[in-house]
Amino acid sequence: AACGKIAVEPNLFRTFGGSDASSFSKHGIVSLVIANAMFNVHSCSEYTVAAEMAKAAEAVQYMMLGAE
Repeated sequence: AACGKIAVEPNLFRTFGGSDASSFSKHGIVSLVIANAMFNVHSCSEYTVAAEMAKAAEAVQYMMLGAE
């Protein structure tokens, strides 16, 4: 519901252990990775776009407060 509120199509896929969620999972904690647009990942010139960060923050806000 939160993704619909910000006009984003959710894309679910395995990360193969590349996030903190893997460590949580080892301890039985279910978690969700919320990613935004990343460019030149894992390089010295890695960056994202502020508008994408704002959209991710808005999605988290809807999830925390309800997407009504």
